[in-house]
Amino acid sequence: IMAGSPCPIKVMQDVLDKMNMTEICITYGQTEASPAITMSKITDSIETRVNTVGSKIFGVDCKIVNPETGKDLPDNTDGELIAKGYNIMKG
Repeated sequence: IMAGSPCPIKVMQDVLDKMNMTEICITYGQTEASPAITMSKITDSIETRVNTVGSKIFGVDCKIVNPETGKDLPDNTDGELIAKGYNIMKG
C-alpha cells in the first residue's frame, strides 16, 4: 500500500521494476478511517493507480456532497467527501 501524497508515475514505475512490488496499491484515508476509505486495485493500470485514489473499499459507503447544503453532487464535481463504515470513528 502507498498513501500520504500523490505518487509520481516515475516513482511508481521504479517501485514496480526495481523493487518487484507489482501489486502495490494507492489508498486514501485518514486516521479516523483506520486507515482507508478508498483503494486502487492491483489490476488497475499504472496510470490509474497514480492518477486516482481508487474505489471505495468493502464496508465503506461514501459520496461527494455540497459542503453548504449537504446535497449529493454528480460525478466529477468538487465537493466534500462523506464516508461511513465499520472502520470509521464516530464523532
